[in-house]
Amino acid sequence: MSSVQDDEPAMNLSHSTTEYGSILLGSRRDSSERRRGRVQLLLTLWVLTANAVGVGVVILLGTVGIPNPDVFAPEVHDIVFGYLPIYVVVAFVVGAALGTAVVMRMLRWASDTDPAPTRQEARSAFRAPWVLAAM
Repeated sequence: MSSVQDDEPAMNLSHSTTEYGSILLGSRRDSSERRRGRVQLLLTLWVLTANAVGVGVVILLGTVGIPNPDVFAPEVHDIVFGYLPIYVVVAFVVGAALGTAVVMRMLRWASDTDPAPTRQEARSAFRAPWVLAAM
């Protein structure tokens, strides 16, 4: 004897899972604008995260890994606490804007109404991480 009656509809879980295997990747039924926005958001977040890790590594190397010259010396105070933070902020903004623009151009097919890429578009998509790394 079963607690679920045979005439009851089965539980529909299609809204909680997607065809691409992750809620971050969305669904094939999403509009091209929504798909483009999702790709752009994920791409920008990855670029900013990679830049933040890079900044952290450089700070650790400059303060702990390479002890000489001393980055806290009074002679370089203006550079370390003035110009360097400005440079980091500008690098984040320019890197995120330029990286997102270049790769979004490479992934233009993702925002088309037909999400299937051509052979050239697929190659371009696989080259995108290398293009970002080269920047």
